[in-house]
Amino acid sequence: MFTAFTQSDASFTRKFGGTGLGLAISKKLSNLLGGEIGLESKLGEGSNFWFTISVKEGEEKTIEEAAVKIKKSRSLRVLLAEDNKINVMVAKQMIENAGHQVIVANNGMQAVECFQKTEFDLILMDIMMPEMDGLEATWVIRQMERDKNTPNIPIIALTANVVREDQEKYISAGMNDFISKPIHPQILLEKIEMLFLDSE
Repeated sequence: MFTAFTQSDASFTRKFGGTGLGLAISKKLSNLLGGEIGLESKLGEGSNFWFTISVKEGEEKTIEEAAVKIKKSRSLRVLLAEDNKINVMVAKQMIENAGHQVIVANNGMQAVECFQKTEFDLILMDIMMPEMDGLEATWVIRQMERDKNTPNIPIIALTANVVREDQEKYISAGMNDFISKPIHPQILLEKIEMLFLDSE
């Protein structure tokens, strides 16, 4: 159960991910923090996962508090292209709490359709999505901008793949920047403000 990750489908447009990644990382983190992780499972009844770590008591901070730290340049209309419902919920809350508007597209094809119908200030583009991945969607959007001779809309990649080779792919596809997953609210909002604060 806690063995290393295996990828069942390595394509950017895959419908299904791999197995073993979450538990392997959880085991590694637990061990690094001086703790343990395990499970108790009974056939037909279910499984109970547990872990122990040693930590110092910290201060509780909410997403709203993190957003307050960022100086908001103006209210932006943001297109969020993401197929994972949990990621959508978290990212949408972060952005809206900072005073921006969010429209959600569940895959790259929907993102392109939204871009055709509505004017946006920024696109947050997940890389791995069904129907059309983030790289292809970005390429299509950039081509549409060239055809219409309009300025490029800023596009930030949302991805768990942040090695140098992958970063070069994102920039080559026409993206402006990237944010690694899981998304940290402070980093996300700082990236957004860095793109638009100077234009005010």
